[in-house]
Amino acid sequence: MLKVKIIPLLARIVSNIDLKPIIEHFKVLDITKDTKKSLTDLDDEQKAVIAFELTAAISPQFEKISKDLPILIAEYKGISLEEAGELDFIGSMKEIFSDMGVISFFRHLLRKKAGPQP
Repeated sequence: MLKVKIIPLLARIVSNIDLKPIIEHFKVLDITKDTKKSLTDLDDEQKAVIAFELTAAISPQFEKISKDLPILIAEYKGISLEEAGELDFIGSMKEIFSDMGVISFFRHLLRKKAGPQP
C-alpha cells in the first residue's frame, strides 16, 4: 500500500535520479508501440538482461539515494530503521516495486521528470 508518509521519500528519490541513462537504454530496446510488445511479453532471460543493464546504468547514482532507501523500506514495512537495515535489500525493493500504488506513483513522477518524448 502506498502510504502517505512515504510519498516525500519517493519524490526525493526520483528527484535525485538522472533519467538520461535509463531513457537512452529504453530507446535502443526492440520494444515499440508498433509491435505492441511490452516488458511483460519478454521471457525471463530477456527480462534478466534488461534488469542487469538498467542496474548497471543507474548504479553509479545509488550514492545519491542510498540514505533514503533504508528509510523508505522502514516506512513502507512499518518497522524500525534498524530492522530495515537487516533485511534483504533486493527482496525488500522487489516487494515495494511490485506494489501497484508505488508503480503508478513512480511512473507518473518519472514521466513528468523525463519531459515530452518524441
